[in-house]
Amino acid sequence: MTIEQFYELMDRAYDLPHSPEQVALLEEAVRLADSLNDERAGFEARMELIDAAEWSGFDVQAIVAFSWCLAYMDRNPDAVDEGGVMWRYKWILCSVCDNDAIAKQQIRNMVEDFERRCHVSGWSIRSAHYLRWKTLSIMGELKEALPSYELWQTTPRDDMSDCAACELDSQITFKLRFGEQEEAVELAKPILNGKMTCSDVPAITYANLLNPLTNLNRAAEAQEIHNKGLPLVANDGHHLAPLTDHLLYLIKTGDLSKALTVFQRHVPLVAASRIPFSRFFFFLASWRLMEKLSQAESRHKTRKLSIPRELSCYREDHTYDLAALSEWFGFETRQLADKFNQRNGNDYFNKIIEQNAQAATYK
Repeated sequence: MTIEQFYELMDRAYDLPHSPEQVALLEEAVRLADSLNDERAGFEARMELIDAAEWSGFDVQAIVAFSWCLAYMDRNPDAVDEGGVMWRYKWILCSVCDNDAIAKQQIRNMVEDFERRCHVSGWSIRSAHYLRWKTLSIMGELKEALPSYELWQTTPRDDMSDCAACELDSQITFKLRFGEQEEAVELAKPILNGKMTCSDVPAITYANLLNPLTNLNRAAEAQEIHNKGLPLVANDGHHLAPLTDHLLYLIKTGDLSKALTVFQRHVPLVAASRIPFSRFFFFLASWRLMEKLSQAESRHKTRKLSIPRELSCYREDHTYDLAALSEWFGFETRQLADKFNQRNGNDYFNKIIEQNAQAATYK
């Protein structure tokens, strides 16, 4: 194996969109660089792997690659773009919250480490405040997140800050976690009017506002952003959580046929990505969907469905009892909730299940 073969792999990966195929090629490039004992090539491949994995729904691969890159930067501070590594640190801090196996204290320590690095390198600590309240709120520590949320809003922006559209979307999400639906919808006006956009916005914002708009009896607006928003997150491993909002919206509004189509199209992505956070929300929506279908189809209790072999409910004949499938998704959802609650030290994920009892979404 040669360095020329390494760059051939890298070139092939560059030509692909973010996808499982790109992730696989970059993992091969990492193995080749390591076999050549070429740390610089290993760093280059892993930085690309972080991007591909984050945007394809393979958070674990991104986390592992980032840990290596951070250690490499600490050993070789003059050989790398520190800003590029730190920017990816921000992504990773959200990804670690999505994995129930990563301890709460470890996540806290990572935020502290990020803040320390900002101090040392002369960046504003605005992003550290931002990441602290975001990670705490994802773990259900809403009251503890409030002081950092307030500090974030009063600390000057710099090049390490998220774009204005992403920050506004995060504010909207935070409001929704406190149940402030009208305030969240009002706050979202610049995004809904098309005045603020980025790679994630308005896709995530549309998804987040489906349930609030429905609850506020603004059905036409909810339907409009569903129609606009679903294509933005469809078939995208990076956007499985917002996709679930669209699935729950279809269930809540009674469009079970379309909901089943969305389920069938995306369940392979969920099985492949294996992100616990995404699984929890998709399984929760699937539980509600199978429950509703079972109730609606009194004469037809079974259906032919395409479910991946990776899920333990898989059947060789592809024929599923809807009530039994609902029970399976319910069990898996509760199991994931228990793991997140144990990690977080609270019952936040149980509350999410309760708040979704009528096929509503609240994240």
